[in-house]
Amino acid sequence: MCELLAITSKKPTTVSMSLDQFASHGSDASANRDGWGIVYYSEDDIRRFRDTGPAAASEWVKFVEKQELCSTLFLAHIRNANVGKVSRDSGCSNNPVLVALKDGEIIMASEN
Repeated sequence: MCELLAITSKKPTTVSMSLDQFASHGSDASANRDGWGIVYYSEDDIRRFRDTGPAAASEWVKFVEKQELCSTLFLAHIRNANVGKVSRDSGCSNNPVLVALKDGEIIMASEN
């Protein structure tokens, strides 16, 4: 089963330490080796990083950790592809997702 990590805080915090531990659950040896993603608020915008490879070996995880990104809201997902093929074009692989609403609001979501 996929795993989710959510961090919400009153004051901006970094995700580096939590992301490192979370990414270790997505190794070649684990069931959750079929991609990962993270989405977070950055100032007045939303940023997202995704990869189809194991999170534990991802250069994107290392990049995010080195940036020491600060936010009041992070949502991360590591995937176990028990249904669907592993690809950036597959809706299943694209977690977390961003959804634009009619009024211009954007929400972050993930499925498990």
